[in-house]
Amino acid sequence: MPENPWFEIDDPDDEFGFDVTERAFAAALRTSAASWTVPYAHSWIGRPDDDSRLLAVVALSDARAGRS
Repeated sequence: MPENPWFEIDDPDDEFGFDVTERAFAAALRTSAASWTVPYAHSWIGRPDDDSRLLAVVALSDARAGRS
């Protein structure tokens, strides 16, 4: 398993509910993100509860923020 598995599917069973375009987008996003040189960051791809759209989320923070 990679150190930072970018944009894992929120629920792996849901990936099969994604259409061809959405699956291609998710695969391309994972490929691109693999070259990012950032420490571990939480990320996922899925849908909100209302299934209205596909969301790709990454949470980045600056570890230096808040230090004196």
